[in-house]
Order: sequence, then C-alpha cells, then structure tokens
Amino acid sequence: MGIEHGTHGSDGPDQPQRELPDGQPDSAKPADKAGALPPDKPGFPGQRSRYESLAAAAQDSESAQTLDKPSVQDRQEKTAGPEAGETGRALDESEPVKSAEGIVGITRAMSREAARAPEASGQKASDSAERPDAETEAGDVVLDRRQAPADPSEQTVDAVAESGESEDADRSAAWRAHVETMKKKWAELESELSSDRPSGADGDDGSRGESVDRSEDEPGSWRGEGGQYLSYEENMAVSRVFDRVRDVEPGVTDALKRHEAEVKDAELIGLEYRLKGQERFKQKVAEKLEGESREDPERAAGAIHDALRYTYQIPADSYTRGYREIVGRLGRDGFEMEYSKNSWGKSEYKGINTRWRTPGGQPFEIQFHTPESFEAKQLTHGAYEQLRNPPISEQTRVKMKAFQREVSAGIPIPEGVADIPDYRKVEEQKDG
Repeated sequence: MGIEHGTHGSDGPDQPQRELPDGQPDSAKPADKAGALPPDKPGFPGQRSRYESLAAAAQDSESAQTLDKPSVQDRQEKTAGPEAGETGRALDESEPVKSAEGIVGITRAMSREAARAPEASGQKASDSAERPDAETEAGDVVLDRRQAPADPSEQTVDAVAESGESEDADRSAAWRAHVETMKKKWAELESELSSDRPSGADGDDGSRGESVDRSEDEPGSWRGEGGQYLSYEENMAVSRVFDRVRDVEPGVTDALKRHEAEVKDAELIGLEYRLKGQERFKQKVAEKLEGESREDPERAAGAIHDALRYTYQIPADSYTRGYREIVGRLGRDGFEMEYSKNSWGKSEYKGINTRWRTPGGQPFEIQFHTPESFEAKQLTHGAYEQLRNPPISEQTRVKMKAFQREVSAGIPIPEGVADIPDYRKVEEQKDG
C-alpha cells in the first residue's frame, strides 16, 4: 500500500520523488532500501533515533508478517478523528502488515506524533486533531463530523430558506416605508385641492356640488346627484337589469370562493363591494346613454361589465402561477373571458384587469393584484377620482398623474408577469 494524497509522509504529497544516485526514484528501490534513515527534520529533533527504533521493531516482526496488536491499537487511538477519513482509511489491527508497508505506517504515526509534540521553538503544537472544531490558521474551522447533520442537503435548504426570508423581509420593510412617505405626500396634495378645484366642479361621487332640481322630471324617472337622467321607461329597464345582476351574484361568488380555496395563496378581498350600488349603476348607464342614441337602455345596462366585480390577491412570488391557474379553472366552469389587460408594465397602475361572462350572459370583472399593488390602488384612488371627474386645472392633473406614478414605482414586480399577454375576444361578424 503506497502513501496516499493527504497523508503526511516525510516529503509531503505535493513534492516530486527524489532521485537516488543511480538515477532511480526512491519508490523503485528494493524493500530493504526503504529502511534508509532520513536526517532529522527542522522542528522534529530526535526523529532519526526514533525512526531507528521503530524500524528495528518492524524488521524483527517481519517473519510473523504482523505487528504487535497493542502497539497497533495505540497507533489507531492516536490516528482517530478526522484524519482517518482524510488519509484514505485508518489502520486495521486485523490486517497483516509487510515490513516495508509497516515502516510506511510507522512513518505516518511518527509524523502525527511529532505534529502533536511541542516544537523546538517551545510553541504548543496544534490540538485540532483532538478538538476537531478548533480554529486553524486563517480563521478556517475544522467541523466535527460527529456533530454534522445526517443529511447535509438539509443545511443547504435551510440556508436558502433563511436567505429568501431575509430578502422578503427587506422588500416588505422598503414597501412599508414607501407607503408611509406616499401617505404624507397625499395629505399635502389633498390640502391643495380645495383651493384648486373650480366652483361647481363634480365631487368624488359624480355630483356637481350643488342641489339638483327634479321639479320638472316625469314621475318614475331617475336623476342622479351629478344631473344624469333616466326617463321612466329607461329607469324601469335599467332596474330590471340590475335585479338580474343581483340574482346571478351568489352563483358567481360561490364559484370564485371555491377557486380561492383550491389555488394556493389566492385570496378574495373586498367581497363586501362585489355588487355595485344601484345608484352608481344607474349613473353609469345614464352616462353611457348620453353618448348614444338612447334607443336601447337595457342593452346599455347589460354592457356595464363591473356591476359584479371581484379582486384576487396573490403574493408576488406565486402571482403568475396563481393567475394562470384561476383563469384555467374559470374556463372549465363555463365562464368565458372576453378581455384581459396586463398593466404591470404601466407607470400609473399595476395589476391585471379581466372581464368575463357567465354561461347565462351576465358580465363581471375580476382584478388580480399582489398585496402591494392592491394597497397602491387604494392609496391612489383619490387621485384617480380627481382625474375621472374633471374639470380640474392642468396643474392638478399633472400632480395627480405624477403621484400615481410615484406610488406605483415602489411596487415589487412578480417574476414572469411580463409573459402574460393581453386578450380581447374577437366578435363574430354576422351575415346580412
């Protein structure tokens, strides 16, 4: 058995073989040459005399082909610990040892003993073999294999998990600080709005800030706070559509709740706002009719896509997967997607807005948000309402849009969300 890499022979594993006078390497010489005595090495005084004693003992026992077991056991105790695994294998007391091989083994044991002995300079030798967890040079630490986990991969998984949790905590802290800054900024902007908005301008609910005269309206008609108007027949038609929406709502809500339970990390939020208020519904229909011929109020009411509206909130790290899974499940339920707009690449609003239709033809809306993008939507709602209900000054308009951009700039972007395409259903052309 030859000396393996990692052992501590007289030359060390990284030095080339020395040439003997006749040009042969020392490993090629006969076994009796292996007992040639090396000179004392610096730092190991008495090595030559000790080597002579040990070599003589090995030669005397050559006929038996084995070494005295107690001495081998003693050497095993001295070589126990991390060195046994690092040098290839530990000495085996049951294995016969040839004379030349025995000398090699003795040389190893002697080198380890010398490494543990006090050096000539008086300094203490390293005790890292006896204390495997002791520090070595350059701050390295030799780990105690007896204390290592049974599965080293568990340590790696734990380290990765801890690193991910730390990154999530940092992102969350940064977002919270951003939100607090934006809340203060919005408070400052709100204080400017009262002086900036012209008198008679619409309020957040669409009203024009003044009482509405209904004295000349026909009986059964409807007029909104913003002056929007529905005749008696229009009002009756729109009311019938709203009643149908109210009847359909429980079935749609149950389906979406079922998918909330089935899709990991998905959460339905804001369910208390899922059904648009009747006054706001009529207001939207009246505004739509003002831009049309007013020939079919029921059709106009049926086209209000957000009379039923829902919001799924999914964490950023599972957002893309969750969106795709929910869309697939809704399709298998018989709901048909008619429109999808991915606004994650936009500067003033981030999220995905989708429009659907039930098998019975009722439209409804689903928005997909992360916790951060939903909070940003709520924070910028005041600015959105200011922009939606002009007239406002150009200076205010610029400030409102800038505020929306600044809030949205701090939202973490989900991985893979850019791969979700926009979609719009192509209406079939009718003959004739």
